[in-house]
Amino acid sequence: MKTLKLYILLLITTTLASCTTRQPQLPEAWSVCMDSTRTTDCEFDSIIKIYRDTLNMKLEQTIGYCDSAMDVYRPETPLTRLFADALLHQMRKYAAQKKLPKPEFSLHNIGGIRTTMNSGEVKIHNMYEISPFDNVPVILQMRGNDLCKIFEHVAERGGEALSGATLTISADSVLMDVKIGGLPIDTSRIYTFATVDYLANGGDKFNFTKTLKRYTANNFMREVFTDYISTEYTAKGRHLTPPNDIRITVDSKKLRK
Repeated sequence: MKTLKLYILLLITTTLASCTTRQPQLPEAWSVCMDSTRTTDCEFDSIIKIYRDTLNMKLEQTIGYCDSAMDVYRPETPLTRLFADALLHQMRKYAAQKKLPKPEFSLHNIGGIRTTMNSGEVKIHNMYEISPFDNVPVILQMRGNDLCKIFEHVAERGGEALSGATLTISADSVLMDVKIGGLPIDTSRIYTFATVDYLANGGDKFNFTKTLKRYTANNFMREVFTDYISTEYTAKGRHLTPPNDIRITVDSKKLRK
């Protein structure tokens, strides 16, 4: 019995001692010049090679073919229109699957479309370059009078990526006219539209505090864009062709009175 008590006492003492805070011994550190004189660490390279090769194979997959290069700038370009088309089309499919209200238009910030799409093969890595942020699509509902304020902000910013809606902006960035589905906004009606969580959460100073309903998807915008190209173009034997319809008109002859 005494032996057992002694063993327990020793165990408690050892445990408490191990919990004592000790000053950690920091490893020695030094600077490494990362230039052309630095040789490859073969051991480290062999460890990451299998992951790097697998990732590169994925990123180099071709998902479509683009007939002509598409740039990004305000108020809009073929690429911003295509990106907004992808958001609207795919979120309409998502709404049908989830039995949610169908979006009537889409709005995406041009700043979230980070680079051009070159002509030729379109690959997975291009999707990461164009849409590098982990923005998630959302479906929102707002009353028409509150939605007008959103479009006023779009006008102040000089345009954004739109699909299903058209704007006319004055030369000094004031909203002059807006139509959804070809019709003027009914200020008392509730509208359903697609955007991304970045804007819905107040990004780029958008104010969605008057949102009535919000439904969030579970994929990123680059995945939405990838699926749209794959299913609506490549699977149908079509090349990507730039959408050339005018959605944002800047009237250079008119100024705010």
